[in-house]
Amino acid sequence: MSDDWSKAKQKQIDRIKSLKPSDRLALVEAVAEMNQYIAGSCQGWMQWLFNPMVVGHFSLEKLGDIRKI
Repeated sequence: MSDDWSKAKQKQIDRIKSLKPSDRLALVEAVAEMNQYIAGSCQGWMQWLFNPMVVGHFSLEKLGDIRKI
């Protein structure tokens, strides 16, 4: 798994958490950024899940933890 990808996603989460939208346009921008994060995260997970070399690094316990989240 790529630490760079995980770090980039964490930076996006931190940025989203720091947003303080003050008007409708800023709220729309915040929602768009959240959607972009979700889409990128889903795409990354799909790439990982379809790569047997990556999936092999996930333990059954870890996959169960991810499912719970």
